[in-house]
Amino acid sequence: MASELLVAVVIGAIAILAKLDFFRWLYKTVRCIYYLRKLPLGIQPHWVTGHSYHAHPDRMFDFITDYQQGEEYKRNPVGIYRNDMATCVHMAGLETPDTVATILKSSEPKNPYVYGFLVPWIGDGLLISNGKKWARNRRLLTPAFHFDILKGYASVYGSAVGVLLEKWRTAVHESEHATDVRVNISHDVPLLTLDVIVQCAMSYQTDCQRNPNRYTDAVMDLVKLTQMRGMDIFKHLDFIYYRTNDGRRYKEACDIAHKYSESIIKERRCHLSRAEVPSDGDDSDLEEREKRDFLHILLTARDTNGDGMSFEDVQSEVDTFLFEGHDTTASALQWALYFLAGHPAVQERCRLEARRVASEQYLAVGEVTYDSLQELHYIEQALKETMRLATTVPLIHRALTHDINIKGYLLPKGAWVVANLFTLHHEPDLWPDPMKYDPSRFDANAENESRPAFSYAPFSGGPRNCIGQNLAMEEMKSAVSLILQEFQLSLPDDMHDVKQCLYLVNKPSKPIHLIIKPLAE
Repeated sequence: MASELLVAVVIGAIAILAKLDFFRWLYKTVRCIYYLRKLPLGIQPHWVTGHSYHAHPDRMFDFITDYQQGEEYKRNPVGIYRNDMATCVHMAGLETPDTVATILKSSEPKNPYVYGFLVPWIGDGLLISNGKKWARNRRLLTPAFHFDILKGYASVYGSAVGVLLEKWRTAVHESEHATDVRVNISHDVPLLTLDVIVQCAMSYQTDCQRNPNRYTDAVMDLVKLTQMRGMDIFKHLDFIYYRTNDGRRYKEACDIAHKYSESIIKERRCHLSRAEVPSDGDDSDLEEREKRDFLHILLTARDTNGDGMSFEDVQSEVDTFLFEGHDTTASALQWALYFLAGHPAVQERCRLEARRVASEQYLAVGEVTYDSLQELHYIEQALKETMRLATTVPLIHRALTHDINIKGYLLPKGAWVVANLFTLHHEPDLWPDPMKYDPSRFDANAENESRPAFSYAPFSGGPRNCIGQNLAMEEMKSAVSLILQEFQLSLPDDMHDVKQCLYLVNKPSKPIHLIIKPLAE
């Protein structure tokens, strides 16, 4: 009898707690809806689906640009708006420097619902993790991207770009029309940036540019499938999603990505356990890089108890950096070459600068140094303008852990907030004629360089800014300078209409092809 009474008390207590949890959730949800519905509304949403139709990556570019040119945008000067993903599913959008700064400078965590779809692929790495784990790993990994470390990577940039140029020379040589050779940079550039990141961050020698693996194609699939899953509420549940064709493709792509990162980790662990150095390449240079690189830090890190990171934690960070370190850079570099091909005057000015610096510093053909890269000021302006016009990561999502008041509007605890960097980078008051490609916007002597802080955030900002941004910029400057010294770029007739598709990473609407023409010696 006593045992039955005890069971009844336990069941009753569980039921009461469950009801309390439900009512807490209900209160928080209703409170979020109440305050978010007070925010200014941009374009009128559909009464059932909200703005979800326009949030499709293929349509979002036109949706945002139309919005910025419309009356709704002009009537909302505060830089905060309500975005509806369904009738009662709202999020707060921020689109001006002061409002974006509020969220980027905070320690508010990434939105677990939005970024949760990435977890099966990249795990709980630096991109997604929050709190103490994120702070620990960020502090741990920052030394791997110190300026003193980056100085040693210039030779890697040069040799990797050299492989790309060799492929293009071969294409020209084998073509019957040597003055009109077409190359697919949406294929070649991701292989280049993958080659660079595995050598720089992991001291791993690959020949992926000459012998492409399936990894880059898998990443492309994963980016698109993750975004498309977020657009379809019926696919949010795992037991439904992994029974669909998209879910099976996603799992297959994850397997490819994980096998690639696993092979890199296991090979380095083997070298560490034997205290040996890989035999490929310049052993002394490679040994020095290994001692200070990203992967070495992960594998040798120890906490106060002397415990190292688990294999799963190491793999999560490696998968994160393989994705962030190559895919985002590949996107920015593709768009940079595309815009340069479409703007011959800008291209020629970049070429003249690259040749001048190479001559002044007595560089050999195909050589770049850390010091030479610091002198490529106009090329840097062209890259910055690329990342403004084709914002590499268009949206950053956070979830609030406490109430925040911005310009008289209360954003409640539990609310989803999105920093719309794409809209920020196309704000007409900050960027006159925002759809025009104009590197002079970033001239250090220009009046418009007095723009407010956080008016430009291609690498995010605040404590969670991109840890590898300096590596990415140096890599892109190397690629642009070396390519333009050897080839003239132009657009084929069918490439003038390439649109931006705002996935997790900005992607072209179709693979970008360019016409390359060798320059006279």
